[in-house]
Amino acid sequence: MQKLVPGQVTPIDALFVTVMGLVNFSIEAFLQTVVAPFLVLHERFYCQLNLHLREGLEKLYAKGFLMEWFTANFVTYGRTLLVIPTLYLISLNCAFANVLSSVLVIFVDFGDFLDGVLARFWNDHQEDSKGGVVEKDKIQPSWRVTTHCSTYGGFVDAVCDKAYVVPVWILLLSTVSQNENAHLIFAKYTVLFSLIMLESCSAVVRFRAYFMSVGVTAPTLQGSYLENLFTSSAVKADHVGKAKQTFEMVGTALLILNGRIISVFALILLAMAIPLSYESIKRKLNNRVIYVDGGTAKLDHGILKFWMQSKTLGSKLVVGVLGDSSSLSAKNAKAVNCVDGVITEISGKVDLAFLEKYDIDFVACMPALHMFADDSVLKAGKCIMIADDGTAKLIGRLDDKKKD
Repeated sequence: MQKLVPGQVTPIDALFVTVMGLVNFSIEAFLQTVVAPFLVLHERFYCQLNLHLREGLEKLYAKGFLMEWFTANFVTYGRTLLVIPTLYLISLNCAFANVLSSVLVIFVDFGDFLDGVLARFWNDHQEDSKGGVVEKDKIQPSWRVTTHCSTYGGFVDAVCDKAYVVPVWILLLSTVSQNENAHLIFAKYTVLFSLIMLESCSAVVRFRAYFMSVGVTAPTLQGSYLENLFTSSAVKADHVGKAKQTFEMVGTALLILNGRIISVFALILLAMAIPLSYESIKRKLNNRVIYVDGGTAKLDHGILKFWMQSKTLGSKLVVGVLGDSSSLSAKNAKAVNCVDGVITEISGKVDLAFLEKYDIDFVACMPALHMFADDSVLKAGKCIMIADDGTAKLIGRLDDKKKD
């Protein structure tokens, strides 16, 4: 057996990289040629629906008919519980029950849009009612608690979507008749199994991201060149999610009806959701290493916030400090929850050789700190400045406008 050398690329590794490259290229082509045009019509329809729903909510609120308990989370939990009657109706396996369960699926999809409208509606009215008054004599929440509270709605909404549709898909697998066309049976099993696995993996990723998130929100990327570096796609992540949700729910509703022609059309829609689900997971699993200089300023809340924001840009945060592993700066850096690794005995400016040695993708810095990245890092577009207003942009000799 041939002994592997560290860093050696095997034929299997090369084949895997090639195959995944083709998969990613095909999905990106699908996003730009199919999903992007579909989203234009999708946005127009839901924009008008949003305006009418918002006007209706405002009228009900003005007349006192809109109860405070009718919140986005109430709608989210309520539509998720509809999985019970949906499963029961599908199990009856008769035409009338199939129509009712198909209507429930569409109603749940509408509820997914309604809870977003309600969340924005109540958020606007709560801000108006507060009027800038600061509550006193109360325990002030930490950054982590504040961030979790602000992102809870989006987290639970996405998880509840999967908690509803995945059991429906599992039950639909048991209703596949062996008397159907063999190709249709194979297509149903393949598409449904693929979606069940992908959406289950997506739920796990969301749980991990939510409960392991740092106490600050990610910086807003400025400049299309920087956005492309981090997304590698012309279609935004939230647009991918919208298209995926529509394909999945409409396709599921049609598949429940169980007509041969309708089933073919339903499988086409569900199959179109498979690459979108894969793309959604891929964007959540970034594998970027971010480096920050930890020896330039005193470790206070401002530095901690900067480190946390830097961590949100990647999957791993490395801090460089002066001295050895027993120095105070190294111990302080290791004690910070968002730090994954510490490099000691840093001397001079960081160059490309340093980044390659430690497999670092980007260097992050604050406006108030001195520039510790040399010209090679700046020219390569590897240095990101995170401003106090929560924006991030490339700095140095790389002109983002020219790159656009």
